[in-house]
Amino acid sequence: MFLFYFIIGSCFGSFVYLCAYRYRQPSLQIFHRSVCDLCHHPLSWKEMIPCLSWFYLYGKCRWCHSKIPIYSLFCELLGGILSVLIFLCFDGKDVIGVYLVVFSLLYCSCTDILYGLIPDRTHVFLIFGALFVLEPHEYLISFLVFLAVFIVLYFINIITEGLGWGDIKLITCLSLLMKPYLLVFSIAIASCSALIIFLPMFLQKKITRSTKIRFGPFLSFGALICLFFKLP
Repeated sequence: MFLFYFIIGSCFGSFVYLCAYRYRQPSLQIFHRSVCDLCHHPLSWKEMIPCLSWFYLYGKCRWCHSKIPIYSLFCELLGGILSVLIFLCFDGKDVIGVYLVVFSLLYCSCTDILYGLIPDRTHVFLIFGALFVLEPHEYLISFLVFLAVFIVLYFINIITEGLGWGDIKLITCLSLLMKPYLLVFSIAIASCSALIIFLPMFLQKKITRSTKIRFGPFLSFGALICLFFKLP
């Protein structure tokens, strides 16, 4: 069963990366046939098997020999691992919503890494995922929390300008999925993980205080930790 869920998740991960990469590729629609990013040669089925194809092709296009981004392999592997975790941590009634939430977070992480933005469609999918996960009697309370978190972050951002609007909307949507203390905990995890990554670079003067940090992947990481392990 683990292998089955891993394969399903790796397929989702591959599709998520495709959607993220093509977000700013107007010539390539989401459901356009898969092609090489550089030479645009159509890919055969052997070249599109999640995870395996990257190793089969030695990380290079079969036709133009350009390097296949390592991000694509990482998304496929991560998608498989996340799918197995969903199988282990959640029962049947929550699975659809959790899949929407988890792979929406993976999508927003990819777009933030690639382009430095979090598309609004991410927030729409997170809200739909929350509707599946929450019980009907929780909708009103969650909506009020949703509004309160957005208002607080809105005024904090006006004063400090520390977060981008994509990050604010992402945190607000996450407030639908977890209790306030878990939301704070996930933000703390995100902040600490970002500090671990960027503090050495700051000390080495590779980045400055004015450098814009792409915080979406770290927020997603913190949210996933709280979602799967139900911390604290």
